[in-house]
Amino acid sequence: MMGFPMVQILFAGFFSLLSLPSAAILLWAAFIGFEDRSSEFLIVMAGFVFIISINAIFSLRKLIKFRSKSFAWYKAEHANHVSKNGVSCFSCGSSRIHARALMNHTYHREHFCSQCGKTLYYSPEEA
Repeated sequence: MMGFPMVQILFAGFFSLLSLPSAAILLWAAFIGFEDRSSEFLIVMAGFVFIISINAIFSLRKLIKFRSKSFAWYKAEHANHVSKNGVSCFSCGSSRIHARALMNHTYHREHFCSQCGKTLYYSPEEA
């Protein structure tokens, strides 16, 4: 699956499986309720698992986007905007392309047009 480490795929898959039962417990507690106080721990833990699950799913989706929209993808998709002299924007045609580091531990850079602001492609940060 696009060169992802198996740990990331297993991590997201594990928490994806846990998100439905934890959401069911939270909905049960919100609409029906529990009679005893001992189930408060279950509700809190279900909330934590649900939040972590949603975060894992969205993080994996971001990584898929960053790795699929690479320079090779841009070159194949917009071949007329890539030459030996450099890259130009597919939207406005400008050759003023800049790169900025993306935060949140993605370790990727976004290459964008400084004229119109369109994101062209992503590349991994150099170590």
